Amino acid sequence: MREPDISESIRPSVVVVTWNGGPLLRECVDALRRQTLQPASLIVVVARPDPIPLPTGLEVIRCSEAQGYAASVNIGAAASPSGPLIILNDDTVPDPDFIQ
Repeated sequence: MREPDISESIRPSVVVVTWNGGPLLRECVDALRRQTLQPASLIVVVARPDPIPLPTGLEVIRCSEAQGYAASVNIGAAASPSGPLIILNDDTVPDPDFIQ
């Protein structure tokens, strides 16, 4: 399927917050990579400083101390380009046309 011609300035960015990483995060990221309309950016915020399993090829922000969900969302939002923003928890598996 051909990707719609949508300006980068209105293409949403996606922030995914995770605590444990692993299979849940991998499934979420895989679903985001299969979107018919790719996000302007995909940022994963790890809400704690401990090492956790993460998929490769991601922009990752690792918090220096344990953060709650809202604080982690704010960190990811601040690092995102301006424009529409989608916030997801790592146990979300969006349908392929979710962003579109």
